[in-house]
Amino acid sequence: MALPQPLNYLDQQRKAASSRSFRSKLTSSNGITFNCGDEIVFDLPGNVANSYYDMNTMYVEFLVTNGDGASVKFDGGAGAYSLIERAQMTTAGSTLSNISAYNNLVNCLFDSTVSSNYNRNIAHAMFGTSLEGKSYEGATIATTASRKVCLPLILLAPCATTPNRFFPAFSRDRLQLRLTLAEATTAFFHTVAGLTNSDISITGVSLNFYTVELAREVQAQIDSMTGGKYDMMCNDYIHASSSVVAGTTAHTATLGFTSGSLERVSVSHRVSANIGSVVKHSFTRSSANLSQYQLSVNNTLYPARPLLVDGVSNAEVMSELLIADHSLHNFGVNANFNSNGATQASQFNVSDASGVVVGSFLTAVELESFAGSEKVYAGINTISATTQLQLEYNNTSANGDAVATTAVPNTCTIDVYGLRTVKISLDMRNLGTYEVFV
Repeated sequence: MALPQPLNYLDQQRKAASSRSFRSKLTSSNGITFNCGDEIVFDLPGNVANSYYDMNTMYVEFLVTNGDGASVKFDGGAGAYSLIERAQMTTAGSTLSNISAYNNLVNCLFDSTVSSNYNRNIAHAMFGTSLEGKSYEGATIATTASRKVCLPLILLAPCATTPNRFFPAFSRDRLQLRLTLAEATTAFFHTVAGLTNSDISITGVSLNFYTVELAREVQAQIDSMTGGKYDMMCNDYIHASSSVVAGTTAHTATLGFTSGSLERVSVSHRVSANIGSVVKHSFTRSSANLSQYQLSVNNTLYPARPLLVDGVSNAEVMSELLIADHSLHNFGVNANFNSNGATQASQFNVSDASGVVVGSFLTAVELESFAGSEKVYAGINTISATTQLQLEYNNTSANGDAVATTAVPNTCTIDVYGLRTVKISLDMRNLGTYEVFV
């Protein structure tokens, strides 16, 4: 006879194995004061016996000081994440994870998964998003003023184990986190030109996290169970970029994505003239008159029928975006596409013909066979394959809007992000350093 949970008195929480958790505050290993365009490096020590890093508690803390003669705002809707152009984690000459255009990816994910309410409250306090919930600019730093920010370390493979795993700290080499800072004109929005990298200073930099230390006998038991080999499956983002010039009606971008399980591809278009212009929003995204798109892997198309962009409601685009996020049936899903402070506007559908219009357009292709399963990964194999993104910019009435808008209106930078599953392995009976298997 089965009993419901409220009557199953034998099902109780059990006391955990002997352990302790302690907080660490790790300073950067390559300097004290940084400017935009610099690189910040943290060295997480190896050979820490019986210990594990809790990556879910890891965040980067620093003080941003505005030395310019006028106030500035963080560009984009993700606050101080706009400062991080590239994030990498390496060890023993091996790259565990490497995401370029990291700031744009975070902005894309904030628009598609984070609510305006979170942005106006928690995120505003932690890392300077807009107090009004705007999706295109963040908090203001007045001239000569400073703002402390704390950025949770997200998206890198060691921070995205599936299911969640502590990361062994006893490998025979250090883990190195490298953060490349963006140019000031990209990371910030200013009403007048003239902002330079040296106008923004980054000080008080630290990497904060918790470490779990096990009793020696507990670690010996785990080591015996695993045979000294610690395998972790992780979600990992990879990036490719391309560009289309004004007047283009069709474009094929070769991506170079290598993965045994590529599960999702997300695509953003940004007007190239906006990127790196302090008086324009670097992370606003345009629909660029896109009319249809699909992925090609060795000439096999995903999906078989192209996804259509109608230019008005873009209901199909939004539906596929939710499918790629495994949230189509979640009517409580958080998003911030159309947030414009106190007013709501149709920013998602903007085709930026002027170079300055704020937009949040984003597309995605779902590639998993068993989407949403926590037990298996089932993306497509692109190893040794030619992977291409096929795009058309000829939005005619055939797409359902009865309006013809032909060709790309402005030269655009295309950022393509692939979400894949990788295995990070630590074999303490062999080399004792981390290896990555894609």
